[in-house]
Amino acid sequence: MKNFLLRGITALLITLPLISFSQYNSIRINQLGYYPDANKIAVVVNSGATGFEIIDEDDGSVVLTGDLGQQRYWSDAGDSVRLCDFSGLTTPGTYRINIPGFGESYPFGVSNTVLRKAAYASLKSYYYQRCSYELLPDYAGLWARAAGHPDTNCVLHSSTGKSGTISSPGGWYDAGDYGKYVINAGISVATLLSYYENFNNYFEDSSILIPESGNGLNDLLDEVKYELDWLKTMQDEDGSVFVKLTTLNFQGFIMPSAATATRYVIGKSTPAALDFAAMMAMAGRIYQDHDPEYASDCISRAANAWTWAQANPSIYFRNPSDVSTGEYGDNNASDEFIWAAAELYITTGDDEYKTYLESKSGSLKYQSAPGWPNVQPLASLSLATRPNGLSESLLTTIRNSITSTGDKWIGQISTSPSRLPSFGYYWGSNSGIANMGVGLVYAWIVSGDEKYIKAAAECADYLLGKNATGFSFVSSYGYKTPMNFHHRPSGADGITQPVPGFVAGGPNKDKQDNQDYPFDKPAKSYVDVVGSYASNEVCINWNSPLTALLAGVDAVLGDGSSVDFEVPVSANNPPILSVSSPSSGAKIGSDEPFIVNGTASDPDGISRVELYIDARYMNDSGTGTFEWTVDPISFGEHTATLVAYDVYGLARDVTRTFNYVPVGVVPGIVEAEYYSNMSGITTQETSDEGGGMNLTSLQAGDWADYTLNVAETGFYRIEYRVASSAGGGKLELKKPTQLVLSTMEIEATGGSQVWTTIADTIELTGTKQNLRLSVISGGWNINWLNFVKIEDPTAIEDLEAQGPGISVFPNPFINELTVSYRLQDPGPVDFILFDSGGRLAARIRLEKPGTGKFSWETPGNLPAGSYHLMMYSSGRRISSVSILKTD
Repeated sequence: MKNFLLRGITALLITLPLISFSQYNSIRINQLGYYPDANKIAVVVNSGATGFEIIDEDDGSVVLTGDLGQQRYWSDAGDSVRLCDFSGLTTPGTYRINIPGFGESYPFGVSNTVLRKAAYASLKSYYYQRCSYELLPDYAGLWARAAGHPDTNCVLHSSTGKSGTISSPGGWYDAGDYGKYVINAGISVATLLSYYENFNNYFEDSSILIPESGNGLNDLLDEVKYELDWLKTMQDEDGSVFVKLTTLNFQGFIMPSAATATRYVIGKSTPAALDFAAMMAMAGRIYQDHDPEYASDCISRAANAWTWAQANPSIYFRNPSDVSTGEYGDNNASDEFIWAAAELYITTGDDEYKTYLESKSGSLKYQSAPGWPNVQPLASLSLATRPNGLSESLLTTIRNSITSTGDKWIGQISTSPSRLPSFGYYWGSNSGIANMGVGLVYAWIVSGDEKYIKAAAECADYLLGKNATGFSFVSSYGYKTPMNFHHRPSGADGITQPVPGFVAGGPNKDKQDNQDYPFDKPAKSYVDVVGSYASNEVCINWNSPLTALLAGVDAVLGDGSSVDFEVPVSANNPPILSVSSPSSGAKIGSDEPFIVNGTASDPDGISRVELYIDARYMNDSGTGTFEWTVDPISFGEHTATLVAYDVYGLARDVTRTFNYVPVGVVPGIVEAEYYSNMSGITTQETSDEGGGMNLTSLQAGDWADYTLNVAETGFYRIEYRVASSAGGGKLELKKPTQLVLSTMEIEATGGSQVWTTIADTIELTGTKQNLRLSVISGGWNINWLNFVKIEDPTAIEDLEAQGPGISVFPNPFINELTVSYRLQDPGPVDFILFDSGGRLAARIRLEKPGTGKFSWETPGNLPAGSYHLMMYSSGRRISSVSILKTD
C-alpha cells in the first residue's frame, strides 16, 4: 500500500480490505470515531427505515441493534432526518452502521485516543502559518516552503500618527491572506493559553514536532510564544498598540516568498491595546516558571497598554481610504476592558483591577460563547478557573453562569433534530460551535459533571462530519475533507492536499463571496472552492477553539496513552471527479431524457460513485465511468450530487444545481401551471374535468412563460380553457420578440370554476421556443392551453387507408361546402364551426358515423373570414380543419 497522509483513521484503514461505502452522504457520523464513554449519535437523512445495526469490521458480526428515532424535519438543512443512537457501543474497535434496506456508513473507530492526532494537527497548523520563517522538511514534511515576509522594514502608515519604518518580524499569518492582526490574535492566543492553564500536561514537549520540540517546554507554549514575540513589536513606546501589519491590498494566490509588496503597520485602537494587555497578562503568569525575565516583560507591557487604554478609552479603527485588508472593526471596548482587567488581576492581584472588576460585577457572567468582537466571556472563563481574590459569592455566580449556559446548550442539543446547539450559520460558524464546545469543557471543569464533556464531544462530532454537508471540516482528518481552502499557500504550492489540521470557516448563510453555492439552506451554505472566503477560508481564531475542544475532550475522555504523530511526507488524495451532465445552472426540459454522466479516477482505483438528487440516494456505479437516466422529478430547482470514493474510502463530491423545466409538446395540451417562469401567478386546485391545478385570480400585468417543443411548422388552433365570474378579461400570447400571436377577450362564464373553451389560430415554427401568456386585464382563471395542428384543406381520396379525419371542399367557400369524414367510434359525431375568435358559428350532429360525406349550407348571415371546423365524438375532439369563407 502506498504511503499516504495520516488521518487519525489510518490505522484502521491499513487493516481493512479494499472496501466500498454506501450512502455515506446520508449517514452523518464523526468520521474519526468516538470515545468509549461518549454519546454516539449519527444523523440519518431521508430514510424510511426504522432500525439499524452496528457491524464489527473485524469479523462482520452484528454487535448492536436498535431503532432509529422518529423522523423530524431539520429546517436549517431542508432535510428529513432520523437519529441513530448507538451510545451503548463501548468496546474499542472498528465498526460501521448498517441500516437494512438503506445503506452503510463509513467505518469508524471506538478508541481512547480517537481525537488526539486531530488535536495535535490543529495546534500544529499554527506552525504552518508562521511568518518570516522557513518551514523545513523535517518539521513541515510535504509542505516545506521558503520563508516569506521578513517584515524588518515595515512602513508606518499615516493612520498610526507616525512616520518611518519599524521591524516587526514573526507571528502567524492570520488567515488565508498574509496579514497579521492584533485583535484577532487576542482570542486566538487566549484560547490556547487558557487551555494550557487547565490541561498543562497536554501537548507535552515534542508532541507536535516543531523546531522548538526538545527544549523542555510544552509545545503549545513554544508555538504561542512565536506569536507573542511578534505582538511585542506592535506596541509603541507610549503603551499604545498598532492594529495590524499588512499590505495596502490583498495580494494574489502566490507563495509567501513571492509576495513582496510593501508591508505597512497600520492604525491604533483601544480594543487592540486591551486585547494586547490581556494576552500579555496571561503570558506573564504562564511563562513565569520557564522564563521569568520574559514573563516580567510581558506583565510590564500589559500594564502599559492598560494605562494607555484608560487614557484613550474610545479610539476605534476603520480602514483608511487606501487600505482594503481585514479591518476587525470594533466600536465597543467595554468587553475588552473587562477581559484585560480580569487577566491583569489574576496575574498581579493589584487592587486597581479588582476595583474595576467589582464595578462591573453585573457583567461578569458567562452567557454566550466568545468571538473576537466579544471577548468578555474569556474573562468569565479565566476568573472561574484561575485563583484570584474576588469574593466567593461573585466567583460562585460566575461559575454557575458557565454551567447554566452549558445547560442551555445541552437543552438545545437534546431537542434539536440533529443534536446541535443553536450557534447560527454566519462567517466562521465552525468557530461558533467550537467555542460552545470549549464552554462545555469549562462547565465540566467547574462542575465535574460528565454531561458537559459528552455534549462538548457532540460539538466535535459536528465538525468532523455529523453535519448537513457531510464534510469533516478538518483537513486530512476524515474521509471527505476540504481540499480547496481559501488559503494562499495551499492555493499556490502545487500540492493537492492542503496543510493538515486546518478547519474551514463553515456554512455561512450570507455567502458574501458570490461563489456558486449549490444549496440555499443555511446549514448547507458551504462550498469547497478556493474562491469561497465566506465559507472555506482558514483563520487562527477558528483553529484555536478547535484545538481546545478536541484536546479538551481527549484529555477528559481519553486515556492519555501515546500516539504515533508523524510528519507527513506524502499524501493520498481523493479521486478526481468530472461531471459532464448536468452542467451548473442547466435547464433540463421535460421533453428529453435527464442524463447524469461523467468520470472519476484515482491512482488507487475507484470503489464507487454515488448519485444523489436533492440529498436523496438515486443510484451508484462500481466503475469510474458513470451514466444514469433519471426518472422524471418535480419541476423547479434541484441539486445533483455525485460522490466518488477511492478504495480507501477517501471521497470527493461535486454538486450541480439545475432546473427541471416543463416543456409542452405541440401539438398537445399544456397545463397552465407548467410554466417555466412567471410573475404574479398563483395556482389553485381546479374543479374542471381531469382535476389538477389552474392559474387563479389573474390580474393585469401578470404573466407566465411556457417552453414549447413545436413538432412542425404551420398553423395551429390554440384553445384556452378559461373561467370567469365577472368577465371583461383579456389575454395576449406573444413571442419573446413581443410579437403578439393571439389576443382573446374573456367573457363571464358564470363562476370562477365554470369552464369554457375559447380558441384562436396562430402560426408557429417547428422548434423549441418560449411563449408568454400575458394578462392584459384580469378577473379570470385558466386551466390549460391546447395546440391543435390545422391540416391542409384537401379532399380525402382514400379514407379507408387513413385514420379518423375530416376534409372540406371547396376551400375557400361561399355558403355551401362538402364535408368528408371518417370515424370508427359507435356514438354520434358533432361537427362544430368556430369563428376565429373561438365563438360557435354553426353545428351539425350525425347519429350514425362512419366514412362518408355530406353537404352543409352554412347560415346565410355568416360573415366572411377564417373559421375552424372541429369534429367531436363522445365529447372528444377527433380532428379539425381550417377553412376560409368569402362573399
